[in-house]
Amino acid sequence: MDNQKNRKKYIAIGAIIGVIVLIALIILIVILCKKEKINLNDYLNISYSGYDENGNADFEIDYNGISKDFADEIGLKTDKEIYVFKHDLNEYIDGDINKIEGLKNGDEIYFKWRVNVKNLEEKYDIELEFKDVYEKVSGLKEIAEYDPLEMVTIKYSGMSKNGTAKIENKSDYSWLKYSISKDYGLSNNDKITVEVQYDESIKQHCLENGIRLTRLEREYTVEGLGEYFSKVNEIPEEQLVKMKKQAEDAFNA
Repeated sequence: MDNQKNRKKYIAIGAIIGVIVLIALIILIVILCKKEKINLNDYLNISYSGYDENGNADFEIDYNGISKDFADEIGLKTDKEIYVFKHDLNEYIDGDINKIEGLKNGDEIYFKWRVNVKNLEEKYDIELEFKDVYEKVSGLKEIAEYDPLEMVTIKYSGMSKNGTAKIENKSDYSWLKYSISKDYGLSNNDKITVEVQYDESIKQHCLENGIRLTRLEREYTVEGLGEYFSKVNEIPEEQLVKMKKQAEDAFNA
């Protein structure tokens, strides 16, 4: 009777031990067969540079970071093995941004992965995780507004009806160019127009330097030219006083 009880006891213990061993074997197999998961998005950096309305987008995949974090995990021991792993990462993992130029803050960009999953997962017994990225552009520098005609003056010379005009640009932007509607044969009170020569090269220069031009033309009134008078009564009172003063100064001298 006692022997029978002991036998049942040993069978139960053996069964429990067997179950424990089986569970341990299953866990060991799972551990040995488990693939290292690599989330590629953790190693993606999208950056923006430049000015609002003319910003640029770029991206970088940290292949060195992936190699550093997972070389030991996937059993790479030698420098050569690690070098080959980095090379394969560069070879089989890449991506594209749908728009990389002419961006402004608030634009939405789309990054799409290009990954040769089969080659990498079979060769290194890893599992790659990744998802495409949608995000809004931010951090671009604000564009400064600038009046290109604020520091432009016109220098007049000569006599009325035959006067000349010359543009003088006193701004810091010497690369700005101007044209004038008429610069000779001028009389006092004539109207002339100065325009900014806003061609593609100037437009691009402004965008690259974060400048928005606020106006491109301005009207000026010709003034200060000398006048010819055929009769004394045609001379303005102010001019007569001035001439009289000059004559007196010359006489006294």
